Amino acid sequence: MLAVVAAFFGGLALGSRCFDRAVSRSRVPGRWFAACEGTIAAWGLISLWLVPRIQQPTAGWIGIEGSALHHWVVAFLVPFFTLLPATLAMGASFPAAERLHARQRRDGRSASGLYAANTAGAVAGVLVTTFWLTPSLGFRTTLCLLAALNGICALGVWFGPARGEKQRERVQFPMPGAPPLARLTWLALGTGFLGIGFQVLCVRVMGQTLENTIYTFACSLAVYLTGTTLGAAAYQRFFRRVGFDRTARGLLMGLALACFLAVPTLHRAKLVYESTREALGGGMTGSLVAEVLLAALVLGPATVLMGLTFGHWIQAGRQADGGVGRTLAWNTLGSCLAPPIFGIVLLPALGAKWSLVLAATGYLVLIPGHRFDQRLGLGMLAWALMILVLPGQLRQLSLGHARLIHYDEGMMASVAVLESNPGDRTLKVNDRFSMGSTGKSFGDRRQAHLPILLHSEPSTALFLGVGTGITAGAATVHEELRVDAVELLPEVLETLPYFEVAHQLSQAKGRFEMFCADARRFVRCTDRRYDVVVADLFHPGRDGAGLLFTREHFQAIRQILEPGGLFCQWLPVYQLDLGMLRLIARTFADVFPHAEATLVYFNIETPLLGLLGSETPRRYHPDWFESRVGSQQALRQDLLYRAMTNDNDLFGCLLASDQSVREFGGMGPLNTDDHPRVLFQAPRYTYSKVERPSVRLRGLLAECQLDLDSLFPTEAADRVEEISAYIDARDQYFESLFVVQSGTGNGVEELRNSVRASAEFTTSYVMLLQRADQRARTAPAESQEILHFLQQTVPDDPRALELQRQLFGR
Repeated sequence: MLAVVAAFFGGLALGSRCFDRAVSRSRVPGRWFAACEGTIAAWGLISLWLVPRIQQPTAGWIGIEGSALHHWVVAFLVPFFTLLPATLAMGASFPAAERLHARQRRDGRSASGLYAANTAGAVAGVLVTTFWLTPSLGFRTTLCLLAALNGICALGVWFGPARGEKQRERVQFPMPGAPPLARLTWLALGTGFLGIGFQVLCVRVMGQTLENTIYTFACSLAVYLTGTTLGAAAYQRFFRRVGFDRTARGLLMGLALACFLAVPTLHRAKLVYESTREALGGGMTGSLVAEVLLAALVLGPATVLMGLTFGHWIQAGRQADGGVGRTLAWNTLGSCLAPPIFGIVLLPALGAKWSLVLAATGYLVLIPGHRFDQRLGLGMLAWALMILVLPGQLRQLSLGHARLIHYDEGMMASVAVLESNPGDRTLKVNDRFSMGSTGKSFGDRRQAHLPILLHSEPSTALFLGVGTGITAGAATVHEELRVDAVELLPEVLETLPYFEVAHQLSQAKGRFEMFCADARRFVRCTDRRYDVVVADLFHPGRDGAGLLFTREHFQAIRQILEPGGLFCQWLPVYQLDLGMLRLIARTFADVFPHAEATLVYFNIETPLLGLLGSETPRRYHPDWFESRVGSQQALRQDLLYRAMTNDNDLFGCLLASDQSVREFGGMGPLNTDDHPRVLFQAPRYTYSKVERPSVRLRGLLAECQLDLDSLFPTEAADRVEEISAYIDARDQYFESLFVVQSGTGNGVEELRNSVRASAEFTTSYVMLLQRADQRARTAPAESQEILHFLQQTVPDDPRALELQRQLFGR
């Protein structure tokens, strides 16, 4: 993303510089403006055809694991040349508009006001496209609409009256005391570089506190542009006739101080955001307002001064034969250089705090008229003292009772490993996303075992998402299985040694290979084929994660499956509402001819749903579990610890067969690359979270049906009946948990129904034993009644009788 931003700015800079003089000398600048707007409109329509056709070659040019430099160069050059006709026209359009505006008003001191209007339009563009147009229409239709607006602008100026465009404005020459061209060039270049660098750093640090949805970044960008708009408008209103040097010194000193003060503000970002959100009642509206307020506190003062400063530069650089485009070009070139230098080099090397201090100091270096005298020495001393009182670091970590044992401030995220108890470690990204822990390895390992055991004879497996490595590590316990795993964040891979006890990947002995790459690009570039592909839990509300549930991504995964292969997409039910679950299930079923659904474990607080997709219907035979495990003693032991010992435990997790998955998804739109509905709709639940996950799980249990007869041959009728009873017992167990959570009962009767349905579902049996033990002193009659029920219902199990002897002596 930093490379795309840099490529965009690079095209703008080139267009501004190349066409500045020709536009300024033209007798009809309105025609230039109309031509630029027409070019933008035309190329917008061409890009509808062009961009989809360069995606696959671009993925191949980057490769699966290209070096950081190679990756960045390709990610810069491809959008640079793809967007170049449009960005060249965008860069040339502002000098043309400024010259046309000046001649119509016969005033050459209105560039800052025009820039303010242009940037205000950018604010509207960010908010309208993110919150309304794209969620409603998709990318292609939105792009067509925006191209049409550019075309209207072009036609309006070309055929409009445009009276006075051939006149000469009264003011043609630079302001009093304007600096030499070389000095102004360095000022424009430096402030553009430092301004975007400041934004990159602040957004990155705020990402440790905010929700990191697509709306989060839209709001942050809108605040940045709004501040710039206000600053440029203020310059037009109050400062357009001031001298150069004194104003420049004051603005640069103000910018240095504003960037400096952003550090303590960011240090308290979590307190500001959470207190504001709570005061506003939470929800999406309250959360977004809190995000905007925090962004305004951090970015607002600096961006207003940036707008004032840029207005000062373009007014100082304006001459009869140009200058506005030249100044804009150098400023935008600095903006082009900032993302890679600040985001890729300085941030990982120095950390956010010292990178921000460096940016603030950079503004002081740009102040014109430095003389090494006593005042400069005192100023440097004061600056050094101010740095000393800054917070030690900008880590937004909620430690609680845990201790920090690892922290890495990487290019894309801050990664931390926390330890609450000896050996109980948790991996957190940006302090917002828990990527797994050793204390929750029960479910993590089942996420690998379930899909692998449901395949008849897998030899290769791919895991999209690594996290702590526990899920991929469980796959390596299956003998003769070669496992590949893909992780986006290199900082996450560096934490794997902290979780070695849980994943034990070092014991895979050459059967495990790790790739640091983007999952979407990997499945498009790899030449390997897999029997099982497992997509780990992705946080759906996080910006970009919604693209991992699109039809195109599922189709790419289908292409890398071996004949008879199985794909499993795990979904966090506790982070999605039923509408999103239906949308993803509908999209999934549209791609895979045969689909099923399964649960990972029987938990109502953090339920996990797995969608299973394959080319052909899956058929299982009696004693499937034993035939799959065989003599693999290490695997059998690991499965024992994960409560998987027989067919009932394996197939008892299944929730829905093919027809039921399709009925649950229903009819409706799909989640596609062009219209990624999950990307825009999932954050609404991330902000709200007003409904308990158990409510959605209860809805799933009510709507999903499992046709076991379609999964087993007719001669396996006894096994089907046994598994069916186990699933009935499972559902009764869930009902007991729902009753207890809602406060409408103690769940004992539901647990009894579960035991009656199937004694093989031992969880309910154990829960009743625990209930009898807990109530032995306070309600001995109830305790004995429960034990008597268990002895009658499951006479072959001695645990109830033994507990009765321990508690009551008989």
